Amino acid sequence: MLHEVSGFEQFAPDFPIDRILPARVLLRGDSNPLRESITLEVGSDEGVRIGDPVLLDLSLVGLIQEVSPTRSSVRLVTDPASRIRAFCPQSESEVSIEGRGSGRLSISLKEALVPYRAGAEMLTVEEDKIPPRLLLGTLVSESSGEVSPLWSASKLAIVKVLLGGEDAGE
Repeated sequence: MLHEVSGFEQFAPDFPIDRILPARVLLRGDSNPLRESITLEVGSDEGVRIGDPVLLDLSLVGLIQEVSPTRSSVRLVTDPASRIRAFCPQSESEVSIEGRGSGRLSISLKEALVPYRAGAEMLTVEEDKIPPRLLLGTLVSESSGEVSPLWSASKLAIVKVLLGGEDAGE
């Protein structure tokens, strides 16, 4: 399993590697076409809890939204109901990144007035169970505030769940 998490410890050194759970993606999509989600083959039997972050490499894919003993559903960061606090090192500012559907993200309109340049990275801010400095994506367009994730839901096969620990369900 260590080869699957190499590099993670430099970005989240306080996060125990034994709480990183590889998971196979079983289903992509949702019965509701307005939602963006994936279903994983791991669940509460393996310690997965609602709100646990899901990663591909060092990029945040989404958060666990439903859990059964052997399966879990992930709301992707690209889902229109998704809002994630982010930090842009290039402009040294915090922003809110919103899911736009169809595999897209964007900087919240009310925060898009801060000057950003195309190619700027958007990183997570430590919040709830989300570790800091995970990559959300890169800015594609300065004028639209569109942010491109570094993954495509249609190509997700194996992801990592960051288990929240013993107090995760409280």
